[in-house]
Amino acid sequence: MRLAGAQAWERADRGGWALWRPGREACRALDADGLSAALRRLLSAGEGDPGRSRRGAALAAQARAAAAALAAVPGLLLLSASALLLFDAESNESNGSNESSGSNDEPRLRLIDFAHAFAAEESGAAGVDENASAALRSLARLLDAAAAAERA
Repeated sequence: MRLAGAQAWERADRGGWALWRPGREACRALDADGLSAALRRLLSAGEGDPGRSRRGAALAAQARAAAAALAAVPGLLLLSASALLLFDAESNESNGSNESSGSNDEPRLRLIDFAHAFAAEESGAAGVDENASAALRSLARLLDAAAAAERA
């Protein structure tokens, strides 16, 4: 598993906002510790947002659900598919609460980039794609750890 890209608006030192967007090469160079740090930073977007741990827990639950859904679809291979993590870091700050505003501010995980999805029989494989399910379970563990780190 690797981070292909990230983008978050963060509070700047002198007020205002600054864009954190590591380049492709920086993302490719991340080791396991760097990936964990990047996820923590992404979940921390919007300084002062009390929902950091909620974001991580919600995204981890969605990753586990996606892994379970893939495990229920035998005969599908996903090669190089991506998981897109989305949330609005300012939504809870702007309404002054820890609660969802009811808009489209809930964290969401979407599987994307299915250019290399195949029926298992086309590749000579059979059964469930354990690699994709394992990657999503691994992502869930990383998100849980990042969320817990934010509470500590």
